[in-house]
Amino acid sequence: DGNACFSPANIYVETGGPLSPLQFAEHLAELAAHIPPKASFGVAERVMNYRQSQLQRRLLGEDVRVIKSRNTDYTVIVDNSNPRLSPTCQERTVMVKPLADIADVPRHAQHLNGHLQTVGLAVPSQHIPEMADRLGALGATNVVMLGAEYILDLAECHDGIFNTAQMFMSGRW
Repeated sequence: DGNACFSPANIYVETGGPLSPLQFAEHLAELAAHIPPKASFGVAERVMNYRQSQLQRRLLGEDVRVIKSRNTDYTVIVDNSNPRLSPTCQERTVMVKPLADIADVPRHAQHLNGHLQTVGLAVPSQHIPEMADRLGALGATNVVMLGAEYILDLAECHDGIFNTAQMFMSGRW
């Protein structure tokens, strides 16, 4: 439902892969339809307001596509207009941002230098150290591979410094 580092707010999708960013977003919205949302009027109101603001961007000519899940509780937005990492509604909302080269992500997050926390990566393993270093230089304190084990033991803080080099060398990835 959002409001946690486990819930992505922005997902960068490299163009030219087996799925277009739009197809990826549509699939994500379909999967989100199976997640039961928290019953909260305040959350629903924030989601609706954010969805409306994104629809207004489209009406004003920006290349933005708003996709609602089947039960309309979740919203996935494909933003072809602005590649910059940006705040979202958080609850029940994901922003998909297409990029020609995933290596450009740190450039689009530069304006948040020192404010990044958790970053999930789904990149080929040979790119992990470089991307982790570049995102860490911007302040990311927790860099994880999507689909990998996240919390290694109960003593590990979820938003503390995550040693990606140690993980890579340990063979856990």
